[in-house]
Amino acid sequence: MYKDFDDDYSRNNFNFIKLSDKLYEQVLDIINHIPQELREVNGQTFGSPDCADQGGVYIELFDSSNSEADMKFFIVQSPNNTPKYLHKFVDIVNAKIVLLQ
Repeated sequence: MYKDFDDDYSRNNFNFIKLSDKLYEQVLDIINHIPQELREVNGQTFGSPDCADQGGVYIELFDSSNSEADMKFFIVQSPNNTPKYLHKFVDIVNAKIVLLQ
């Protein structure tokens, strides 16, 4: 589990730093909540994350045998701009973010 410490909202520059194994263990079950519909698309942006100060979530999924992300997603926080199947997942992601703070 990595956290971006630059907060560059252009989504071009990330400064990921690995979080502790203890923090990772607290949120590991998030993988069980990834909707199947999300797994069927890649490189998708849902809504316009951060363009109206509503926040956004950036998610990368990796296969442990690959150093490159297998799937990347930007998801806007506003439920009005995301498919319904993402609403519960975004709520879970936000709850996990609170645990990491």
